[in-house]
Amino acid sequence: FSAYVNDPQMRQVDAMLCNHAAGLCEAFMGFNKSLIVIASTRFEIGRHDPARWKLWNQNLRAIAAHPRNVVAANNLYDANYVKYFTGIKDVPVLPNYCAYTNAEYAPRKPQILIGPGRGINDQLHSELQRRSKTSKFTFARIRDLYKHFEYTDLAQHPAIVLIPYQVSIMSIFEYY
Repeated sequence: FSAYVNDPQMRQVDAMLCNHAAGLCEAFMGFNKSLIVIASTRFEIGRHDPARWKLWNQNLRAIAAHPRNVVAANNLYDANYVKYFTGIKDVPVLPNYCAYTNAEYAPRKPQILIGPGRGINDQLHSELQRRSKTSKFTFARIRDLYKHFEYTDLAQHPAIVLIPYQVSIMSIFEYY
């Protein structure tokens, strides 16, 4: 803090943005700047000790109470999670905007993709393959078809079955 509080460049900053991990905003509380906290996953990440989590809850309530600050989430689950554990009443949802994908749905390929792009369980994949033999559907893991892909590649498939490792993975927003 002391290395930056009087830094000429830092004095020009209007706001601090914290999203992953949201708790990093605690480090900026003393700068007297607007704080924008966007929970993109459980907001207490890194606060595994109950006392540290309780302190973070207090600090987040203090941040939310100041009119120059924003406490939000990028998905409805995390917005409600923040509300539940902190008592903060207004936690807007600010979904990620993924126009950079530059892709539009244009199904031409037969496979239903399984994602996200990494970490799909072999047993689950095998079961989908087994069951697809008695249906009109074929499934393929994204990384089995594409070692590297553009979003336009994925948009050529009729669907993507997502098996997320948590409720807010960036792929959900990108694929949508």
